[in-house]
Amino acid sequence: MIGLGRVGLPFSVSLNQSGFSIVGIDTNEQWCKKLGSGGPFPFHEPGYETLPEPGDAWRMQTSYDDLDDVDAFIVTVGTPLDQNLTPNLGPIKNVLNALRDQLAKGKLLIFRSTLGLGVTHAISTQLERMRACLDGKPNIAYCPERLAEGKAHEELRSLPQIVSAINDETYAQCVQIFSKLAPRLHRVSYRQAELIKLLCNTSRYMQFAVDNWVHEFL
Repeated sequence: MIGLGRVGLPFSVSLNQSGFSIVGIDTNEQWCKKLGSGGPFPFHEPGYETLPEPGDAWRMQTSYDDLDDVDAFIVTVGTPLDQNLTPNLGPIKNVLNALRDQLAKGKLLIFRSTLGLGVTHAISTQLERMRACLDGKPNIAYCPERLAEGKAHEELRSLPQIVSAINDETYAQCVQIFSKLAPRLHRVSYRQAELIKLLCNTSRYMQFAVDNWVHEFL
């Protein structure tokens, strides 16, 4: 799990509880140390009380070393907007460069954060150019999260999971992961998945705006 914030950490814990071994990667050394030491869950998210005990099934680190035993990489790093409201893909590019050798072995790469229209295809093309894929075939999927803050534990298990995969083999790998939590999966195209995520974000922002506007007049 690359990125261990409000998206990546609850998902990591839920996957661990479902039987998966988790290697978490985050650039914040103190944060990784905290998460890798067990103890209370570090922020309020109902349903998550404690962190898994450190060991082979729960390992936190800041580097991309020692990943030969990892089968799939799930990326939750954000794409923050710049002053021109253009998504900054720098963090994702850094991840691709760091994982190049691992992805060249055909390992699965799943994105969970917001991606603009056409970005998933562009990433796939970039992986081909970097030769970060096996036999010229990127093993990439976009499976966006759509969870409300404070409801991650509930919604990971109640909301259908959107899955857009480059081919049937990649989709089957995604099923092995997400079927452990989601009640059902919906397979869509890259562009459909990107649009679903963007519309979900827009709806949420509009709700926040309306709530704040109403509060101004109360």
